[in-house]
Amino acid sequence: MKKIIIWALVLLASHATFFIVGDTRGKHIAMKFYIDEIKKADSQVALGRYRIYRDIVSNIKTGRIDRAICGAELQASGYLDDIKSCLADKECRGTIDKATRKVAPEAFGEVPLKFHYWSKSPNGIRQCEEKKP
Repeated sequence: MKKIIIWALVLLASHATFFIVGDTRGKHIAMKFYIDEIKKADSQVALGRYRIYRDIVSNIKTGRIDRAICGAELQASGYLDDIKSCLADKECRGTIDKATRKVAPEAFGEVPLKFHYWSKSPNGIRQCEEKKP
């Protein structure tokens, strides 16, 4: 009987050890995967932002100031929509409310915009083709 109890305890301890080690290892693998996926997504965003700013600088250097302003206004309009969308969501709002009031009160309509806001066309694309009012 003692032999059976000892074997049961050994099996219980070994299975518990494997479970704990496997659980810990699984958490590390999942976390690394999650971090890697975030880096991939951030890289895509960074690439898009780089292209936008590169084009703005290129337009300034080549004297196409209207195109540079257009690019900057299109981006500012898009980011303003993103900020307003977050502010409208009570879960997201708490993360940016205070900072937005400080650096971008125009998102709340408290002050006028310092740029021309370009709304999306019916096909969902912003473009500077229309004339400013």
